[in-house]
Amino acid sequence: MSTGGGTYGKLRILRWAACSVLVGAASGAAALLLTFAASESERFFSAHPLAAGLLVPCALVSYGLYRELGVPFSTGTLSVVNAARSGGDLKVATAPAIVASTALALLGGASVGKEAAALQSGGSLAAGIARLFRLEGDSTRFLIAAGMAAAFSALLCAPLSAIAFVAEVVRPRIREVLDVRTACIAVAVAASWILAGSVEAANPWQMSLAVPEPSAALVETVVVSVLCCCAGLGFVVTLKLVHTASTALFPGDLARVAVGAACASGFMLVVFSVSGQVVASGTGSWQILSALMGDRHAFYEAAFKIGLTAVCLGSGIKGGEIMPVLCIGALVGAAWSAMTGEASAFAAAVGVVAALSACARCPVAAFLLGVELFGSGCAPYFALAAFAGLFPSYVVNLYDGATWSLDEAFPWSHPSE
Repeated sequence: MSTGGGTYGKLRILRWAACSVLVGAASGAAALLLTFAASESERFFSAHPLAAGLLVPCALVSYGLYRELGVPFSTGTLSVVNAARSGGDLKVATAPAIVASTALALLGGASVGKEAAALQSGGSLAAGIARLFRLEGDSTRFLIAAGMAAAFSALLCAPLSAIAFVAEVVRPRIREVLDVRTACIAVAVAASWILAGSVEAANPWQMSLAVPEPSAALVETVVVSVLCCCAGLGFVVTLKLVHTASTALFPGDLARVAVGAACASGFMLVVFSVSGQVVASGTGSWQILSALMGDRHAFYEAAFKIGLTAVCLGSGIKGGEIMPVLCIGALVGAAWSAMTGEASAFAAAVGVVAALSACARCPVAAFLLGVELFGSGCAPYFALAAFAGLFPSYVVNLYDGATWSLDEAFPWSHPSE
């Protein structure tokens, strides 16, 4: 009997290991495909800014694609996060739907990211693989978290922060953290990491930063962190306000996304006709890189990014919210350092860390992301920035409810009778 039990245990371990590796490989591949599709769409829009006029038809095609694949159009990052928290049905078709729809949105210049879109694709693929291996209940939830972490890691080339981010966003119970099945997350991330390395995927922001003189660095960290906390809180509240208002005015998904796309398209075309520049469109990747290279930026760029992203995501245009958050932080940091007289890549990096912590309530992940991307020399300042972000994130953050509704963000505003 003991031999049989031991054999069964070994087979179960092998089954979980194979499942975890498959989840990591599939999620990583989907993330890399998303990166390629998003980059090509952004490249097209950069060459043809008037393609902003295509955002409405792109949004309508995206809506039709979701309908055709049988995926609810309301499916988003919170759907996957909630499935990892408490279970729920996720369709595998969500992965191709979100990858294609994000590319379409970026083709029309929408201000959306790709990291949260990768979380959706990774989580949905993991749910499908769990069904393939006949795993149910809590086991599926562990694998969804593994798929999310693997996809996040493949995109940002930051495996430790990917694991921490999923843990902080899903917010598992202590007994779940101690469950041996959590090992599937590390295995999936490792598989994704190996896959990304095999195709020589790289994060353009990854660079070793010089640390300023300690007293100057401390002052800059404190000021930039406070500014990013304000900007992060403003972004989350604005996004949820747009979502709540658009849902009330246009209950139907089709009308809501069409109106939102029309507003975003009109804004981009007006700004381009006046300035000849595309200020806030796209994922924000090029703006982050520009800020880290020491280029000068202004606070109005961050304000434009907040507004356009809130309109796009709040009205239902598909894409992610994480990269725009990182972009807002980088722009705020760069704008502050430019205003003081000397542009600083250090300030932009601190802004990235503070903004992520403030918007997603993930201080450990934000700190680790800073260290993995910019080096351990800035670690004490990243720790301070990540800690500062906790204060606004406890008031309201991107992942504190089942939807982006102000009623869920501020339940105390509607006391029960």
